[in-house]
Amino acid sequence: MIFLLLISTAAASLCSLGFQNNNGTCEICAQGRYNTDPSSACQDCPNGFYQPTQGAQQCLGCVSGQYQDEQGAQQCLGCVSGQYQDELSQTECKACPVGYSQVRNSSASCDQCDVGRYSDQAGLAQCTLCPEGTYLNVSGSQLSTDCKACPSNTYFTTQRSFCGVCAEGFKTNGNNSGCEECSTTPPCCIGYAVDQGGLCTACPSGTFANSSGVCESCPNGYISVLNRINAFTSEYRILSVVNGSNECQQCSPGSEVVENRCTQCSTGKYELNHNCIDCTVGQFKSNVSEM
Repeated sequence: MIFLLLISTAAASLCSLGFQNNNGTCEICAQGRYNTDPSSACQDCPNGFYQPTQGAQQCLGCVSGQYQDEQGAQQCLGCVSGQYQDELSQTECKACPVGYSQVRNSSASCDQCDVGRYSDQAGLAQCTLCPEGTYLNVSGSQLSTDCKACPSNTYFTTQRSFCGVCAEGFKTNGNNSGCEECSTTPPCCIGYAVDQGGLCTACPSGTFANSSGVCESCPNGYISVLNRINAFTSEYRILSVVNGSNECQQCSPGSEVVENRCTQCSTGKYELNHNCIDCTVGQFKSNVSEM
């Protein structure tokens, strides 16, 4: 009889999972705690875990983008901007590496710096925009020196991802932030020079003017062109046989310049020093690509 009574008393002292025995009374485990052993007391959730409900038998691991650095937590904490966490059940967040940033909270990853921006230190919420007058056309940059100065006669853009080229009849404004219409008074647009009357006049065909403001003749074998190539985008345009040219372009071998046009040497002639001359007696040339 005594043996059976002891067994009955011991069984009565055992509480359900998620509870603890407090002097014979079964108490439910509080939030942030759990119990998997009916014979022991409730325990705090470890670091990296949490439990938002009472009577829990286990704790929940923090998801990616969150962390918990204290025991007995009822919820996890979100990583702040400039940080991330790509693993589960973690006790701290990681700083975004250089070349990356993260503006959002509770993030599982960082974003690579876009073109026009750079990040030279870890833990940035936002990559730094390149200064005015510069551009950066690659992503993930880690250095401010990666921002390059815009070439002459171009302007910087809001995104700093490329430098723009002004359309014909326009030039970059005073701070190189955009374009303005060319005026008849100096400083002249490229392709224009100051005439005897002090006004800006387009350089005639066969000559060019870049930033010097003086029309210069193209070398032998070259034609004058209006080059509107933008090295930072896929947009380009080259116009030849026009006034107001800004550079010279060499003709291909086997041709000469005729009225500012590259003209291939005709049958029976060949190119020598950028001029087409007659073949000597006893020789011939039937294909312009042959020498």
